[in-house]
Amino acid sequence: MSASRLWKQLWAIAAPIALQNLILSSINLVDVFMISRLGDIFIAGAGIANQIYFLFVLTLFGINSGGAIFIAQFWGRRDESNIYRTIGLALLLSQGAALLFFAFAFFAPERLIALYSPDPAVISAGASYLKTVSWSYFVTALSFTFSMALRAVAKPLASLYASVACLLVNIFLNYVLIFGHFGFPALGLPGAALATLAARMVESALLLLFIRWKQIPVLAPARALFSLTRPFITRVLAISLPVMLNEILWSLGVTLYHVIYARMGTTAIASIQVENSVERLAFVFFIGIGAATATLIGHSIGRGDLEETKGLGFKLSRFSFLLGLGLGTILALSASLIFSLFDITSEVRDNAVLLLRLYGVILPFRAFNVTNVVGVFRGGGDTRYCLFVDLAALWIVGLPMAALAAFLLHLPLPVVFMGAGLEELAKSWVAFRRLRSGKWIHSLSSDS
Repeated sequence: MSASRLWKQLWAIAAPIALQNLILSSINLVDVFMISRLGDIFIAGAGIANQIYFLFVLTLFGINSGGAIFIAQFWGRRDESNIYRTIGLALLLSQGAALLFFAFAFFAPERLIALYSPDPAVISAGASYLKTVSWSYFVTALSFTFSMALRAVAKPLASLYASVACLLVNIFLNYVLIFGHFGFPALGLPGAALATLAARMVESALLLLFIRWKQIPVLAPARALFSLTRPFITRVLAISLPVMLNEILWSLGVTLYHVIYARMGTTAIASIQVENSVERLAFVFFIGIGAATATLIGHSIGRGDLEETKGLGFKLSRFSFLLGLGLGTILALSASLIFSLFDITSEVRDNAVLLLRLYGVILPFRAFNVTNVVGVFRGGGDTRYCLFVDLAALWIVGLPMAALAAFLLHLPLPVVFMGAGLEELAKSWVAFRRLRSGKWIHSLSSDS
């Protein structure tokens, strides 16, 4: 594949995905920005409730990423019947995950929030938000499955348009329901949850309508989606289960990071939530590149072009590292300006500025890692190795270093944050060795 064609295909897939994730991250940023007017307690409560949602989304990502590996390679062979069956299996698993998370979030919200923070005010605020927003999990699971399928067949624009509508609805309803406008009562934090629920419902409905209108081959009658056989399920799950396990255990680890920060005090967790809202916004470009990389790698393997596949892995990994270096520098230099726009206490603002500058140092390595683990290796079907490298770096390096700094050495928040960041440095070294070996290339679409 020529260089010009590679970059054209990369951006044709990555740009809509990056924009979609930018929009979805903007929803979180808008929530934090608006809720910040209610005070640090409400920022912390909503932030912790969103960690439950983050855990749920990563579970969905694990389920649907596993399916997307197969969809991409089936698409390389234009095998639509197996694409439909893979989507059907992903739908069943995603709705099962939604039901499980809903049960805990709706019936025991206080207990979930209390796992993160002992502050009764934070628990009360977070529980009121979580119980309402939990109803959005089912429609989120639906839209997530079809969004991932669209990425795998290199048709991500429908997801982008639906997410634009989601953002606009969320902004408007936040304004109306949090503060009370146009005759509505001021509901505060529960109003933000209602706005999110309504926005997610609009997103899912528009996504399905757009797919049907454009006749994109990811939506089919039930008999085509759910004509599942035991050998097919076993085959898909053999590759998908390591991805699911990877995302679930990784998200649990990331959740423990936030438990550590929350146990350091309400100011610490509020600082992290404010910094995270910008961090997630900055990282959307690399999520797009990782997703596009997985699609391009899968299509290449599906065509049987293994030498091209290996070259793609090197080119895209190097590009992500350099882009991360540039964006990290911009974040470090502009941190003070960014957080001057937030209506937060001076202590939270000072912490957030320093944390974002430190994140700028970590970003090149994180960008390299996501392109390899989520893009190159998973696109190549190397899901067991992804499980190993992700969890080893998190549970052996990042979490122990953060806990040591916070609870044994009693070091300040920025040092704890950098202790967690050592995860990315360790992971990048291991990932580079795997990338160079070429052992990550596996053909999955044969013998369908």
